[in-house]
Amino acid sequence: MPEFEVVGSFDGLLCLADAVSNSAPYIYNPFTRDYIELPRTIQYPNQRKYVVFGFGCNPLTEVYKVVKITYYTNTTGFKDSRIHFWRSPQLSDVQIFSTGRPIWRSIGSASHYLDPSPAQTLVNGRLHWATWNPLRERYGGQLVSFDLHDEKFREVPSPTPNFGYKRCHQALVVRGCLAAVGLCRRSVGLRRNRQVDIWVIKEYGAKES
Repeated sequence: MPEFEVVGSFDGLLCLADAVSNSAPYIYNPFTRDYIELPRTIQYPNQRKYVVFGFGCNPLTEVYKVVKITYYTNTTGFKDSRIHFWRSPQLSDVQIFSTGRPIWRSIGSASHYLDPSPAQTLVNGRLHWATWNPLRERYGGQLVSFDLHDEKFREVPSPTPNFGYKRCHQALVVRGCLAAVGLCRRSVGLRRNRQVDIWVIKEYGAKES
């Protein structure tokens, strides 16, 4: 029996995906134990890849959507087969499944590298992720949203000019508001300390809120 991981949740429903293949997602109701098995998405069997999921509901149409972002590369032709995943040419594909339509739609490539862990955060009809810097293998310092209505990626403005340097590690919800956790290192004498900042957007879309 395959092992599943929770890749998204909303309104008491869970979005589950195969922990190994990241294919054949399910929308599962843990209270009634009812579930919907989604069709298989486009696969990249001969290419190295990693996958980011999102799950939520379009508040204007009340349609549930599953977003699957696949970052992939084909190392065929490289002399060193052990070449690092991120140092080879990168491609991406964004696929969307909407309830009521039995197919996945591809809407093109992703605008940013997104961190797959932890799961996305849903606020104001938009999914949110922290960005990932693949070459340095660390968080990129930004929040990116995906609007479930117009299906567009957008950067979320940082609250202060230096918040990005603190490397946004995670998006979360605090009392119904979008929030972000930033981490930076500061030197005090010969000691290096870590500082954690939490930024809460009281009014969504307002940078100074």
